[in-house]
Amino acid sequence: SKDWGTKRYMSMIHLEALDVMTDSQVTAG
Repeated sequence: SKDWGTKRYMSMIHLEALDVMTDSQVTAG
């Protein structure tokens, strides 16, 4: 998540949102 999520967070923010819930604030910053 912290790897691909950070890159696709801007594009797949709607999908990443599900991953963020699991990783808490890993991809938040």
